Amino acid sequence: MLPAKLTVLALLATVWCCTSQPDILYSVACPSTNNILQCPERHVITVGEVRYGKANAVDCAASTQAATVFSPDQTCIHPSLITWVQFICDGQERCRLPKPDTTMFVCDTNDNFVQVDYTCRNQRPGKRSLVACEGQTAQLSCDAGSSIEIIRARYGRFDEQLCSDTPSVMTFCSSYSTQGTVSTKCNGQNTCQVTADSTLGPAYDCDDLPKYLTVNYVCV
Repeated sequence: MLPAKLTVLALLATVWCCTSQPDILYSVACPSTNNILQCPERHVITVGEVRYGKANAVDCAASTQAATVFSPDQTCIHPSLITWVQFICDGQERCRLPKPDTTMFVCDTNDNFVQVDYTCRNQRPGKRSLVACEGQTAQLSCDAGSSIEIIRARYGRFDEQLCSDTPSVMTFCSSYSTQGTVSTKCNGQNTCQVTADSTLGPAYDCDDLPKYLTVNYVCV
């Protein structure tokens, strides 16, 4: 009977492994701080919810602890904020969002904290990553018999110092058309060149520091 029991336990362990949900992580930012979402190496962010509460009711130093947020029927968060946060952060190992301000809300309210709930999932096996600073060209290539499939392409600035000697606070600067442009050009090709410039679309919420292109892809 023991081998049979061990087989059952092994099967149960496999089911638990493959069906268990990743832990929910939290990033809490008061008006004077930024939301920073961070995953371990080889894991990427998936944003779940964006919620808020009053800054005087939270420990602003406990930025990774779940806070007391308003219930969904009390929300004053701008309806497009969650979509924007997902656009900036999903699929990244780390992202840094702007400090909470009145543009994030539709009600006459201020002094709020913003809480982002997120999980970290394994990055796609075989993922390749390239960075091209503004004006440079990224060279994508696959072995003979395989072709490029774009996972994520972004043009803007998402890091304080990449491609710049001066730290930037505008780490949520992005073009909204880069993903489609790069996917159309490179998907299905064995090799592909993409230049980091304005042909990837206008980037919004930027400062005067150089922008850059990041491309994540696999060979299929």
